[in-house]
Amino acid sequence: MKARLQFSSMVILALLLCFSCTRPSFTLMGIHTGVSRVSYLDSEGALTSSYESLSVFIESEEGANLQMEVTSPDGLTTWLFPASTRSVDKQGFYGKAGLSLGQWMSLPRGEWSLRALRSDGRTITEHFTLEEGAEATSFQHHLNAEEGTLVLDGQVRECAIQLLDEKKKTLYSTLTTDQTLELSKLYPQWDRVRFIGLAWYDEAARQSQIVWYTL
Repeated sequence: MKARLQFSSMVILALLLCFSCTRPSFTLMGIHTGVSRVSYLDSEGALTSSYESLSVFIESEEGANLQMEVTSPDGLTTWLFPASTRSVDKQGFYGKAGLSLGQWMSLPRGEWSLRALRSDGRTITEHFTLEEGAEATSFQHHLNAEEGTLVLDGQVRECAIQLLDEKKKTLYSTLTTDQTLELSKLYPQWDRVRFIGLAWYDEAARQSQIVWYTL
């Protein structure tokens, strides 16, 4: 009986060792990062707050529950979070958007570290670099909140527009190259709109620009 127990234990240990040696490695197909300058304005266009935010997503063919850890170049800031999942053209992306240091704060440039932890204990560590861009291009925009008219200058080729209600639910969204938009005609229930978002990419500054008007 003792010999059988010893034999069974050896078999279990062998199977565990075999599994640990042959299970596929945890690999990434790519890392996608982006920096955004987020600014909040009141209905008259006065700046009320501004900050930079970071988006980090990894690309993988493996569906998994992932924990992710992102650390700044100086090692003073670390975000630990469960990765959210997004699917684009049937490809899985895991990560998080909106990582920031707080109001009026910019993100440090340099080499950041990213650590991804799978639920089965496998981990992988990669690095990515945030580079300093040129000064953001001046982009003039003016909102007439009473009439529901938005005027943009012609320096940006394409701008995303989003209208939200008081619960921040999307009422209307579009991409436009027009300089003047009659938002109240695009969304006739104008009195429901409480937030207006603009977004465009500034190539020189190497970051997205996001502006929110609060009505």
